[in-house]
Amino acid sequence: MSPSDSTECLTDGDPGGLTHGDIIGLNNNCDLPKHFYALLRAEFCNNLELGTEGLIPCVVFGVEAQPGRALGFHVLREDGAMVSQVPIHALCHLLDAPQMELSECCPWDSFGYWLTAIEFQYLREVDITYRTTNGSEHAGTYICTIDFLNNGFSDEPEQHKHFHLLALQNGNYALQPNNRCRVKESSFTENLFAWDAPPRIQTNRLRWYAE
Repeated sequence: MSPSDSTECLTDGDPGGLTHGDIIGLNNNCDLPKHFYALLRAEFCNNLELGTEGLIPCVVFGVEAQPGRALGFHVLREDGAMVSQVPIHALCHLLDAPQMELSECCPWDSFGYWLTAIEFQYLREVDITYRTTNGSEHAGTYICTIDFLNNGFSDEPEQHKHFHLLALQNGNYALQPNNRCRVKESSFTENLFAWDAPPRIQTNRLRWYAE
């Protein structure tokens, strides 16, 4: 199985008006290209109840999408318990990582049920900085890229977005689209653009066909 292959599955509960045929082929869970080791904020296992705070070593191995909700991750805790639908801001990789808001880590919810995850080899462990809408900057390292397909947003060129999964220097993780990222690839990139003077790249509105 290649890193970007998805796992065929069924969802629990209301399938969102999909037909039986749609459900049979539904792929709303997929493997990450590689699992990685992290820390899980324990309060997210207990509905954020006060007094349940703490950090639990875990392995992050999969991702799940439901339209209109933040991406969720599948993790295995060191005590053998598995937890699903873990939001990105529930994970960190440093003991002193500050708690970030979900919107600081990921600006968009899932666009549909179908998704893929791939590690672009050229970007492996490359430094990427992103800027939030409030102007704060966060530096991190590339892990992999999550993409959506077969939904109205992703099928429209102007709305399509990739989510690049980053391990941040402050100890947290983030999921960011192309237009919020600045990449430093030491063997190639020179004179990195300034956030106050970004390059002129318009949102693509065109569709291209070879025939």
